[in-house]
Amino acid sequence: MAHGGRPGDGAALARHIGRNLAVTGGCVLIAVIGMHIVMWYARGGTLMDEEVERNLRSKLAVKREHGRLFGAASMLNMNPHA
Repeated sequence: MAHGGRPGDGAALARHIGRNLAVTGGCVLIAVIGMHIVMWYARGGTLMDEEVERNLRSKLAVKREHGRLFGAASMLNMNPHA
């Protein structure tokens, strides 16, 4: 007899054990990645000012090019700069 004393539950129990191991492995992997990120940040792993400025300038250029409402203003000819 399998777990719980019911016949035929052995295969179901084996599937649940396999799933539990997979979920536990996923949780351990996420925890290790999280610890790595905390250690990276503690060592000063921040973005450089130049990188932040470059990203901001590129986003502003895209915004200027496409209009303020995801391009809707330029499509409706409401954007005087288009």
